[in-house]
Amino acid sequence: MYLAVATGVTGVCRYGGAISAKHGVSKRDQFLRLSIDYYLNHTPIETFYVYQFYLPERWKSRSRHFPDAGLAQDWLLAKLASPDLELLANKDKFAVACEKRNLPTIPVIAEFLFGSPKSAFVELPSADLFSKPASSCLGRGARSWRYDPASDRFTGGSSAGLTKQAVTAALSEQSKSLKTKIIVQRTARNHPDMASITNGALATIRIVTCRAPSGAIDILPPVIKMPAGPTVVDNLLGGGVAAPLDRNNGTIIGHGIQRDLATVLKRWTVHPDTGVPLLGFSVPGWSEVVKLALRAHQSFSGLHFVGWDIAVLQSGPVLVEGNALWEATLIVLPHGISLSDTQFVPYFNYHADRLLRR
Repeated sequence: MYLAVATGVTGVCRYGGAISAKHGVSKRDQFLRLSIDYYLNHTPIETFYVYQFYLPERWKSRSRHFPDAGLAQDWLLAKLASPDLELLANKDKFAVACEKRNLPTIPVIAEFLFGSPKSAFVELPSADLFSKPASSCLGRGARSWRYDPASDRFTGGSSAGLTKQAVTAALSEQSKSLKTKIIVQRTARNHPDMASITNGALATIRIVTCRAPSGAIDILPPVIKMPAGPTVVDNLLGGGVAAPLDRNNGTIIGHGIQRDLATVLKRWTVHPDTGVPLLGFSVPGWSEVVKLALRAHQSFSGLHFVGWDIAVLQSGPVLVEGNALWEATLIVLPHGISLSDTQFVPYFNYHADRLLRR
């Protein structure tokens, strides 16, 4: 009981004023609902406010939400023990696997590990580059390296005028300090029709594919992730904006959401950097995007659910990443639904039952 009260006080002190001003929900009601939910379900403060359980209608329907859906995903993956899991968990192996399976992706051109490049490395190309840890998630550790042909130098973050040797040294040091492999790719550019809804970095489509009881591959409600502000990634937790897409035609059908320090979530009708309206924007080549997601799941057939990040380039859609552990909040929050409103629950129950019987 003490922890529940302390959680209620902490949550209201952190977000109560902004939520009360924006949604008209009193601090008292926020405190009571948060304390009760923590006492009954151990719901964390961030989860309570992210899912807007302070709103009366959300409070009544909170049993339909699954903020800890990751636990169910973990259980299923442990039971499956598929070799595909390792391929999705390591971005370098994923790129190689896609190439072998004739799936379009962004090739890895260099790798750094234990403070030095791998033996096959010669030198970085004279082009815009993007680097990231091979086994990280949520865009952690990602860097953009912009190349200037006039000076033959790179700009990375706040550092400018970097030679190829300096960038190589920085990547080597990052692999040493993080104790993980760093991969380098040429910077991919979105289709020109998508330039108006990004800050210049790569936007991707999140499509979660799932195997239905019939064996067919189905998709959960799709979302577009748009980079915004100074960030070089499109992740919601990294400052990006996520908006719901119509699964039939790839059109944005609702507000974009973005993490906010004051109210946890901020809603946008336009892209915060470009001012371009989001509602009604259509992803170019949508049918090809969906076909690629379905084909990818058929190629990585050892898993029942996969969250694909797909970028739409001038040449067509490419796979950026595959996520065996996909963030359920990224699907349900932009669409304003619960996970119970999707196919996830019946599909999961079907696969779980089969595994338990086995």
